[in-house]
Amino acid sequence: MGFIDSIPPTVWAVIVLFLLGVIGTFIYKILTIDWRMMDLEPIRKSANEISKIPDDIKSIGNRVGSLETTTAVLEKTTEFVVDKVAALEKTTAALEKTTEIVVNKVDALEKTTETVVNKVDALEKTTAILENTTESISKQVLGLSGQRYTEASSPMSLNDRGRELSKEMGAAEIASKYRAKLVDKARGEDGGPYQIQENCLDCAANEILSDLKEKDKRTFRHLTDIAYNEGVQVEILMRIVGLVLRDQVLQAVNQSS
Repeated sequence: MGFIDSIPPTVWAVIVLFLLGVIGTFIYKILTIDWRMMDLEPIRKSANEISKIPDDIKSIGNRVGSLETTTAVLEKTTEFVVDKVAALEKTTAALEKTTEIVVNKVDALEKTTETVVNKVDALEKTTAILENTTESISKQVLGLSGQRYTEASSPMSLNDRGRELSKEMGAAEIASKYRAKLVDKARGEDGGPYQIQENCLDCAANEILSDLKEKDKRTFRHLTDIAYNEGVQVEILMRIVGLVLRDQVLQAVNQSS
């Protein structure tokens, strides 16, 4: 303490001023460094950003490479699609030509079909005329052939040989089985004795003869034996049955034979 007390106040003042100067200088240095660091902060940030650029550039490069690959794939796909469209256009053109050909052939077929139909119609009409003509000729032939059993008088009636065969054939019994049917038909039609006669002759030559052949073979055989002995067709003998049936029907509807 003696030493400190022995130092003059002036010296102490110098020492204090020196210490204050040192402290001030130290504080100034610190503040100056902080200020400079603050000034360098933008540069540091820029440096950090710049340091990241290579990674970004690399990423961008990768994306560009991927985009180029995708573009190449799209170009190939587009080329493939264009080829397919071209092929499809060719196929469509071919189909249009084929369709046109088919339509023309269908039109031709329709015309041919129409022609065939017209010819078939004409043939059917001709056939119907021929059938009617044939039926008419057959009736005339049967009528002419049956004249050997009828009188040369009007109305048509059986002669002596016709009456003999009528009994031998059992014509009255055969006719009586179909009389009711022909009577009903005669009353239902606005026809005279001639129409009744035609109906009876047709019934005898067709329905009655067919029924006998199928259902009464004994009677049918008896009639064919008589026809054989007479040298005529059995249909001619059935005209005798038809005339007997006519007389029965006319009597039933109160008309004179």
